Amino acid sequence: ALFVIARRLWLKKSPFLADRSHLHQRFLDLGFRPWQIVLFFWLVSIALGAVALISDTSGKMYAFYILIAIMVLLGLLILFLEKKGWRSP
Repeated sequence: ALFVIARRLWLKKSPFLADRSHLHQRFLDLGFRPWQIVLFFWLVSIALGAVALISDTSGKMYAFYILIAIMVLLGLLILFLEKKGWRSP
């Protein structure tokens, strides 16, 4: 949600107007099926939940930094796939 708001503000658009820039909609536009997107989100949630359960306080900060890095890489991957015109089979 923060990425969407920041992107809309960067493009000088209202953050309150709907568009198709949410992550699940971008995956749909790339050709992924809804069940694939849900499975991806479930796996990410399970992985992050497992990290939260097994980490101590300092480990949670380290996991937070890894999460930020993964989100940035995922965003860059989506931008790259959109630019290349890639569609899921």
